[in-house]
Amino acid sequence: MNIGLISDVHADLPALKLALDMLQRQGVDQIICAGDLVDKGLDGDAVVSLLRERQIPCVLGNHDEKAENTNYWIKQQYGSSHARILTDDTIAFLSKLPLTQRFEWAGINVMLAHGRPWSNDEYLYAHSDKDTLRTVVRYAKAEIVILGHTHEPMQVKVGTAWVLNPGSVCSYDAGGSHTFATLSLPNCTFRVFDLKTGERVQPEYAEIA
Repeated sequence: MNIGLISDVHADLPALKLALDMLQRQGVDQIICAGDLVDKGLDGDAVVSLLRERQIPCVLGNHDEKAENTNYWIKQQYGSSHARILTDDTIAFLSKLPLTQRFEWAGINVMLAHGRPWSNDEYLYAHSDKDTLRTVVRYAKAEIVILGHTHEPMQVKVGTAWVLNPGSVCSYDAGGSHTFATLSLPNCTFRVFDLKTGERVQPEYAEIA
């Protein structure tokens, strides 16, 4: 089973299309998204539309959760015709995204979340406190935990479990890593790729007993 991992698209439609095309060429069986579909870029509606069209499971990012308030602020500041304004349909879709999703592939339990399983606004890095990393795995009750939010690719082994982050699809201009990843199961092979070059990227790595 070969899974495509994307996160933090941030309304960057060209980057999303490129990531999906590259994943398709790699022959992935399923693609999942760890949140933050909108904000920062100008193509929030189109990004959401494409992810819905492809039926790609997504979780609620912190920017997705705040989309309605962000919409209101933009209208107040710049008017209702601003390019970043999202439609009511997009806002409704984002409001229904779950905080987490669970999957089972090749007999392996996988949890998808944005920041941490209990909060889409808290960060988790490979260099985070070891007890925090252990708590994430215990809370998730999964052999693999896939997160986003930091825009930094990460691969951490916590006991027998893995905590992974594909980095952000959005471009460098949006403060992103401009990456995506694949996860091969059941051998748990995690690979990160640069969207501009197609080259492999070494994620930040840690191992905790």
